[in-house]
Amino acid sequence: ELKLGGGYMFGQGRFKPYLSVSGYIGYLLKANQRVNNEDFDIINTQSLQKIDYGIIGSPGVQITLSDEISAYTQFSYLMGLQNIETDDNGQKASNVAYMLTLGIAFSIQ
Repeated sequence: ELKLGGGYMFGQGRFKPYLSVSGYIGYLLKANQRVNNEDFDIINTQSLQKIDYGIIGSPGVQITLSDEISAYTQFSYLMGLQNIETDDNGQKASNVAYMLTLGIAFSIQ
């Protein structure tokens, strides 16, 4: 997977909201599916595309606790632009994910 993006952090105080947007492209190496105790290699059945690409939007907020430590929370929405699975009726599955990140960042000076 390869990602490229940018963002902007608002505010100069302890409470800093931010927004980042990035694009990604990924390559599927392996895809196995198990149905009723039978394994299927769904890449060989050509049910899946090997390449997926999309965008990720991530609003968040960083709170400065001290000069060296800050805490942050971020919500991310991933939207795949390549529908990766199709069935015999022509229906396509979309590629969407939601993520929540909580973290602590340390500054080394």
